[in-house]
Amino acid sequence: VRERATRMREQDHAFREAALAHSRMHSQVVVTDFRPLGAIPVGNRFLVFTLFPQATVAVRVQWGPGREKVAVSAGRSIFNRASGANLGVLMSVYGGGGHAGAGACLLPAATADARIAEIVSTLERNG
Repeated sequence: VRERATRMREQDHAFREAALAHSRMHSQVVVTDFRPLGAIPVGNRFLVFTLFPQATVAVRVQWGPGREKVAVSAGRSIFNRASGANLGVLMSVYGGGGHAGAGACLLPAATADARIAEIVSTLERNG
């Protein structure tokens, strides 16, 4: 735990910069796409909600194991609780799962961008 906490403190600035550089707002949904990065700095997953306080849901995109699939995770804001979307159910549509407040799925790389757009569009309408 001490090593992890030390690494988080050391990489906090880099994580904050990466999150700002690779995040975009889509209505009330903030999408952070870390695929262009070689290595993702370690950081607090809730930080994005302090950087984008208007967001009700955060969608994080990164490479999955072996860069063969794309990992997509979504979570409701811990500050702006306006979202009523059931993220676990939404992610189950794409072969993943979770619970009401958070969910994840792995997408084939070839179709990931289209599926991510569908997820974000659903959250814009219902999230």
